[in-house]
Amino acid sequence: MNSPQSLMNNRRQAALLFVDDDINVLKALRRLFRNENYTLYLAEGGAEGLTVMHEHIVDLIICDMRMPTMSGAEFLAQALEQWPATVRILLTGYADLQSTIEAVNKGRIYSYCTKPWDDEELKLLVHNALQQKRLREEQERLSAIIRQQNDELKAINEHLEEKIEQRTAELAQANKNLLLHNQAIEAARNGITITDARQACNPLVYANPAFKRITGYDIAEVLGRNLSFLQGEDHDQPGLESLRTAIRRKTAGYAVIRNYRKDGSLFWNELAIAPIKNANGEVTHFVGIIDDITEFKTNQAQLEYRANYDDLTGLVNRNLLNDRLDNAISTAQREQKIFCLFFMDLDDFKVINDTMGHSVGDEFLKIIAGRLLNCVRACDSVARYGGDEFVFVCPSIAKTDDAALIAARIITEISKPLQLNGHTLQGAISIGISFYPEDGLNKETLLQHADTAMYDAKDKGRNTFSFYTEAFNQRLMQRLTLEEDLRQALRLAQFVVYYQPKFDLHSEQISGVEALLRWNHPEKGLIPPDYFIPLAEDTDLILPIGEWVLHTACMQAKAWQLAGLPAINMAINVSPKQLHSPTFDQTITRVLLQSGLDARFLDLEVTEGAVMQDPDNIAITLTRLKNIGIRISMDDFGTGYSSLSYLKRFPFDNLKIDKAFISDIPLDEGDATLVLTIIAMAHNFNLKVVAEGVETQAQVDFLARNSCDEIQGYFFSRPLPASKVEQLLKKTN
Repeated sequence: MNSPQSLMNNRRQAALLFVDDDINVLKALRRLFRNENYTLYLAEGGAEGLTVMHEHIVDLIICDMRMPTMSGAEFLAQALEQWPATVRILLTGYADLQSTIEAVNKGRIYSYCTKPWDDEELKLLVHNALQQKRLREEQERLSAIIRQQNDELKAINEHLEEKIEQRTAELAQANKNLLLHNQAIEAARNGITITDARQACNPLVYANPAFKRITGYDIAEVLGRNLSFLQGEDHDQPGLESLRTAIRRKTAGYAVIRNYRKDGSLFWNELAIAPIKNANGEVTHFVGIIDDITEFKTNQAQLEYRANYDDLTGLVNRNLLNDRLDNAISTAQREQKIFCLFFMDLDDFKVINDTMGHSVGDEFLKIIAGRLLNCVRACDSVARYGGDEFVFVCPSIAKTDDAALIAARIITEISKPLQLNGHTLQGAISIGISFYPEDGLNKETLLQHADTAMYDAKDKGRNTFSFYTEAFNQRLMQRLTLEEDLRQALRLAQFVVYYQPKFDLHSEQISGVEALLRWNHPEKGLIPPDYFIPLAEDTDLILPIGEWVLHTACMQAKAWQLAGLPAINMAINVSPKQLHSPTFDQTITRVLLQSGLDARFLDLEVTEGAVMQDPDNIAITLTRLKNIGIRISMDDFGTGYSSLSYLKRFPFDNLKIDKAFISDIPLDEGDATLVLTIIAMAHNFNLKVVAEGVETQAQVDFLARNSCDEIQGYFFSRPLPASKVEQLLKKTN
């Protein structure tokens, strides 16, 4: 195949037009293609794009689907009407995917590319589109030549019919046809050769101009030679013998072989040969068609690489890992050998990704991958299993002591500090190890057991390793039992909500309550949330459980109001999974409507960790909730990794100081200073401050003296059932 530059021939470079209302997208496209030998035009909208096309020849358009004033579809429709030969490619989001596919199927656009695009895929798409355009133009040109020749031949025939006899006219027509055939051969894109089959060496007697373009050899310097010289020293190729057999038998043949140009560079030749017979049926010559498919083979190799290797790190990917694991198991089974498998997960990689950005995270993963490769031998396989997970297959390690040494070496290597973007980072990794055949007879079991051991390493404190044992299965069974109990608890209404009052230090009244979930287990009694909430998060049961808490607490708050009690705020904890649910704000709206509770009495508490997982989308969700009157609180402030900018970025009303900073005040000067700083900072952001875990009079006095707004803790009240809260409200308010 040819490059897009040669396809657009020597008259001019291919011209690309990028149309988008976002200048950053236009700049990104220009950066991507500016070194590709194209002429580039940029247009910030459809109208400007049409102006460019009136002033310049444009071969290909890349246009955004969604633009103000004139959409991508409208612009491309006008371009199609006025310049139908111009290739049209649409940039689109997933929301427009169906309509875009319909447009491709109906021929309105050549193809599409989703945002964000993959640079190499977009380059390849443009490359192929320009190639097809050039081939189509070449086909039209040849068709036009043929039509023109036919028209000329018809005119000549009509003229000759009047002037000369029919025999002379037929001869002239034959000559014209022969000339046309010669012209077609001379103009062909593929190399065409003719060799003399009557001579022992089958020498070359003709080659068209494309032969020189493909091989670099002048026709004169290769006439009379056997074309095997194009193979250089590469004479043992699989396809050559079939070609030699076809020549000996004087039959047609086909093969894909490696050939070498005059400058020594390799090109892949898709070669087809066919015999030419004379009037007596004797084979006198062979015609050969040479098709340079080097680019196709290169693209094929790239696709095969991407199917088996990780794009970011270059490590083996999950697909190739499965093959190598199957081979390792087959070999070990056949030779009665043992081998081990490491399942590795980076500790706290998410913190690096969230605080420093995905580009830094990607560079960090590349460095980690390189360090892992430094710890293994050529016979070992290191794979990126997904995200920040890696798998290491060690066919030659059969002893736990040897595996432990390698695991320790990996941990030491990964833990070495590194400099990245002006920051000093230190990696940590948890490793789980399983052995074949003791810990599993197939790859699925080996991976599962190594993964289980890896989580045991994390439970031990992280940055360590653990061997799989059968005891892990017992823990797994306990976890599965707890999960089933949780599902049953939801079905059988075993959950109850307790409410812990919050006390306003200014009015000295109860200002609100926090809804706290408890599990009234039929056998184990009242179970606190720390025991089952992490599992609910892992299994997504937190979504129906969280909605049940929202509904129950809002109904209770409204019931107290209808009973004539003071209207107080109902604070409810929201999990990260709930925040990431695309229907979370709809759930809140529905619960408020069903309960009849005014939105201003609902206070949603979110943790630092929850908002950091996807700050951009979470900020949008919280702002929507804030706009309907709901109050938003940051819970457990100071225990996570958030920056102070988050207090300004998110629509918080309240800031809750974690009890870890309250428990030792006022005696601990460090904690006291920190609490004072948090209070002052929060007030500067116009946030109310709520102190959690208040248990002593000294703590109350300190907080009141230093302008804390509300307190919550055992000093004032433990979490209570709804009936006890009702009594307390009647008594204190």
